[in-house]
Amino acid sequence: MRYYETMVVFKYDLPEKVIDEIASKIESTIREESGEILKAENWNKKTLSYKIDKDEYGIYRLWHYKSGEDAPDRLDKYFRITDGIIRFQTILMYKKDIDLYEGKAEEPESENTAETEET
Repeated sequence: MRYYETMVVFKYDLPEKVIDEIASKIESTIREESGEILKAENWNKKTLSYKIDKDEYGIYRLWHYKSGEDAPDRLDKYFRITDGIIRFQTILMYKKDIDLYEGKAEEPESENTAETEET
């Protein structure tokens, strides 16, 4: 099993119901490959770095998961044929992130927490 991180950018004018349906399909594809979803985040609407097909905004979703080697390929094929997805990327997770999920490392403190302790 390998650890992966997948980011998907949806068109900002897609209904929430459609985005949720696509997200559930992504999660079921991961589970079909004997995978386990470690974290799923909804980053909501963000400004894109540059316009994509005249869109200035996108809705971002992120998944951390572990699965067999076929899951990213199956997801890639699904992303390419699905309307409403404007960008996607799957990468292998960094060692430090994997250690967090395996319990070998502690989660780092945020900078805001350190500042509040000093005052």
